[in-house]
Amino acid sequence: MAENQKRATLKDVAKLAGVSVMAVSNVMNNKGGISDSTAQRIREAAEKLNYIPNTVARSLRTSSSKIIGVITSSLFSYLHWEVLSGIDKVAAENDYSVIIHNTRNDTQKEHAAIELMKGRNIDGLIFIAPVDTSIEAITRLKNLPIPSVLILRSGEVDGEDYISSVYIDNIDGGYSSMKHLLSAGEKNVYMLINSKNKPSNQRVEGAKKALIEYRIDMPKDHIIDIAAFSSDTSARVVKKLIDDGVSDAAFWCVSDVIALGAINGILSKDKSIPDDFRVIGYDDINLIDYMKVPFTTMDQPKAAMGSDAAQLLIDQIGGKIKTPEHHIYKSVLKKRISTR
Repeated sequence: MAENQKRATLKDVAKLAGVSVMAVSNVMNNKGGISDSTAQRIREAAEKLNYIPNTVARSLRTSSSKIIGVITSSLFSYLHWEVLSGIDKVAAENDYSVIIHNTRNDTQKEHAAIELMKGRNIDGLIFIAPVDTSIEAITRLKNLPIPSVLILRSGEVDGEDYISSVYIDNIDGGYSSMKHLLSAGEKNVYMLINSKNKPSNQRVEGAKKALIEYRIDMPKDHIIDIAAFSSDTSARVVKKLIDDGVSDAAFWCVSDVIALGAINGILSKDKSIPDDFRVIGYDDINLIDYMKVPFTTMDQPKAAMGSDAAQLLIDQIGGKIKTPEHHIYKSVLKKRISTR
């Protein structure tokens, strides 16, 4: 648009389309009540005039920007992408736009992202799996002037409600996944964990409950800390174990990414799954069924949790929810050919 060209208004669009200003407003805001043919005529008029809705002015009038901010600790995570799809679906259904900020699992970037979002005129904030879940970090979110929701992490601290949250019962999931191996008769189990990750530690806690229940005393060297959720690292670990003579074993992996590495390590040594080794993961990321070895895992209802978090936030924005709510989901075993 040229600098001296006047911005088209609702009134201009209404005049060109031969309808009322109210009819144009209804179409521009997807409110319905207008026939398809009239709505099409209005859109064509708006396009011809290069009409651009003044969202800033609308925000000032309604005290709502219709924008949800999302901070994710890992934009490249399969898990987070599926959560985001659920958030985006519910946001779109409620006429909200979504802006995303990626912190790359860096706590300093997380703190900066919260400050950045405060200046973006958003109506509410969803934080996917923050690395920093200290009471100071949760309090920082609680004190925001807008509603916020945690997903894949709890918004409760020491039994006290801070902010709303949607998350998985990781202890129960860890217990169920280890029990699956033990109930199938596995005696020689290795655990590939990530001790720097809170959900990982919770899953390990649950797995140890199953070990106690089955009266299995796991040697310390069977619990191996993978420094990060790294397929390359877990592949190297498994290959070395096989080189050192480990055989007929099961690998309990705290995530699917680690499980993928374990499987690659086994196959690279010309070993068979499940005859020589068994593997179980956690998350049920996309495309497992299409992999060379579709593996058993614990399914988190990722998209459903994202949708739930978005609706929870929108209800808070609209004043339907006044106090924090916590929606806790269970993981479900998805058995495939990698376990007995």
